[in-house]
Amino acid sequence: MTVLVLTRRLDPVADLVVAELNTRGAPVVRLDPGDLPDHSVFTARLDGAAGWSGTWRGRHRDLDLGAVTAVHWRRPSPPRATVPASEPDARRWADAEARAGFRGVLDALPCIWINHPAANAAAGSLPGALAEAARCGLRVPRSLVTNDPHSAREFVASLPGGVAAYKSIGAGGPVTCDGVTYASWTSRVRADDITDAVGVTAHYFAEWIDKAYEVRLTAVGRPAVRRRDPHPLRSGPDRFPPGLRRLLLHRLRRARRRRRRGPLPHGHLRTAVRRTGLPRWSCRAVAPVRHQPSRAVRLDRGPACPHHPRHRRRTGKAAMTVAETTGSAEDLRRRMTTCLTHEGVLRTPAWREAFATVPREHFTPAFSVHDAEGFRTLRAGDPGYLETVYSDTSLITRRDKNGVAISSSTRPRVMAAMLEALPDRDTATVLEIGTGTGYNAALLCARYGAEKIATLDIDPELTTAARERLHTAGYTPTIVTGDGTRGHTPRAPHSAIIATCGLPRIPAVWLSQLAPGGTVVANLGYGLASLNHHDDGSLRGRFLPEMAAFMTARHSPEDSAPNACPEDIAGLMPARGRTTTVQVAGDVTAPMPRFLSGMLHHDTIDVSLVGDDGRTVHLIQHPASGAWARMAPHGAHGARLDHDGPEHRNLWGERLVLIKAWFHAGHPGPDRYGLTVAPNGTHTLWLDSPDGPSWVLPA
Repeated sequence: MTVLVLTRRLDPVADLVVAELNTRGAPVVRLDPGDLPDHSVFTARLDGAAGWSGTWRGRHRDLDLGAVTAVHWRRPSPPRATVPASEPDARRWADAEARAGFRGVLDALPCIWINHPAANAAAGSLPGALAEAARCGLRVPRSLVTNDPHSAREFVASLPGGVAAYKSIGAGGPVTCDGVTYASWTSRVRADDITDAVGVTAHYFAEWIDKAYEVRLTAVGRPAVRRRDPHPLRSGPDRFPPGLRRLLLHRLRRARRRRRRGPLPHGHLRTAVRRTGLPRWSCRAVAPVRHQPSRAVRLDRGPACPHHPRHRRRTGKAAMTVAETTGSAEDLRRRMTTCLTHEGVLRTPAWREAFATVPREHFTPAFSVHDAEGFRTLRAGDPGYLETVYSDTSLITRRDKNGVAISSSTRPRVMAAMLEALPDRDTATVLEIGTGTGYNAALLCARYGAEKIATLDIDPELTTAARERLHTAGYTPTIVTGDGTRGHTPRAPHSAIIATCGLPRIPAVWLSQLAPGGTVVANLGYGLASLNHHDDGSLRGRFLPEMAAFMTARHSPEDSAPNACPEDIAGLMPARGRTTTVQVAGDVTAPMPRFLSGMLHHDTIDVSLVGDDGRTVHLIQHPASGAWARMAPHGAHGARLDHDGPEHRNLWGERLVLIKAWFHAGHPGPDRYGLTVAPNGTHTLWLDSPDGPSWVLPA
């Protein structure tokens, strides 16, 4: 018996559901269809009357489809096929196939649904809800659905006071047309407000109800609960007029009977109570429960939708503001820890305690983050500072003279995944490469004890600041200024080495500084490798499900991150070389192709530009040798490839070997790939097992 929770990665309400199911001892697996096919693998078979069976290999959990007995459909994101955005027709077809295939199998599982998406869609029809309310004896507002402006004006003029309510019954929120965001809100309209724009599509008008308040009735099975707005905390079982309870339960039973999906077990009915006289109940809507976001969303009125019945052409945008999540640092820290735990990233009590205890804000008094408006800087005390500190966001804390980021506090999710890969024993000694802010070192101290931790960074300003913050927080690890790629001999052998900086390859010297059976957790390209030291002197292990790219390790404080030279890159667009046509399996810029490309080429510069013909061109430059390659996709899976360099080196051709193998293997995630580092420094990438398909990586 397994309860499957389908929702997107960040969903605090689903976190509570999963936590409660865990408390009750119910097996639960949380997955997101949006991870298909890039980050998870789905295989289902139909054998006779037994129904569909198979597996869904997710980022952190595997699901046996045959074991699913209940599905909680929350807010999943749709599956997206790996097809270049430059091929819109192929992408639409592939997306439709992904939805029909992956969702089709899930929809066919013979289990309890809360609620089945088809049931939600059927119950969400406002015209159908009003018709059923009338059949159950409730008063409903006189309503009109039309695309005839004359009929709309005539209907509105016939209503009491000549006033109607107009509302959108299809769109779930703001829409964007021609680059401008519009909002359509429920509003009062008169006959002379209605323009010919009504003729563009269906419009809904209803008798205006001068209500005192609204009542929302919620049913789970047969019980019903009342919530009276605007007092959302006043809720509980209540007595209703006879028709209300009958309507709600009748609506839930009928919602999916036609397609034999069973009743809608969870739904609500919204009613309005008039302002004058005895309460008169008027049905507004009957629908499946729509779970609200955990944070309040306020929509400032911008221009109306261009098809609003009284639309006048205006300029500007609808401004959507998310109200800040309030709470103390302790509350936010606990909330972050709970979220990471429910997502399966934090698994052991010791690490949960460390994340719930160590104050991240103490190590990041000022930082910059990237959002839709670009980079913005936050300091302690600024609005939104604490909320950002305890969000799953990387905080940039230092830049070099060229403005390139050289130090940050990594996303908590990535930190947790890497720390959980370290030895789960209190006696372990750990060497951290890349002190940075000191926050990760503090987590290590909280888990293992400060006396077992050594941390290195090449930048003396960073180690000085980190030492002060660590000591102030009560942690006294060994802090060394030096080149982490050389390790730290005085405290060797180490039980584990964890690198919070990007590495081209695992330094051979680390192998000699590891204790027998020791562990290395490091970032190579876009992968997070967890490798164990074996008796033959090699390192061997798999990549974690998470992907990330850290700031590249520096060998001196003056080193800067390599940047593409605009003149050199622009010069590659018309460059002439050897030309060939190749078959491309999917989008070469998707996460897994990038992961494989980063494993193969750690010292290249990759840029994607839009050519004069509007198509995306992918460029690779290898500064050390002068080799370059240019690939311009065309058609569904073809591409023109131009390249040149020493001995006519073909950079894209080298990558396509790995990408095509990945494609033919069924789009495996990073955790199906592994790495072996021989004592002589040779790196070998392999799929599924060291004895399976493998590729020796260049030094």
